[in-house]
Amino acid sequence: MTDDSGSDFPTRLRKTKGRVFGLGPDISMPVFARGTLLGIVGVRYTFEFGARTNFEGRTLALSFTLAKLNAD
Repeated sequence: MTDDSGSDFPTRLRKTKGRVFGLGPDISMPVFARGTLLGIVGVRYTFEFGARTNFEGRTLALSFTLAKLNAD
């Protein structure tokens, strides 16, 4: 990693190598209809900690991945 940089970087903040860690559960579940896979639903919740020159927070991400449907 490199030190923070840029012309718009606030002069009051110390230039450091910023970092943050995240940890949390990740669940994926297949979705079926009449025995055919339609896709996968995913839920992820992340707790951030150990931030250096960053804000810490929590993130909730929901996703849906469509399966490729074959037309027979």
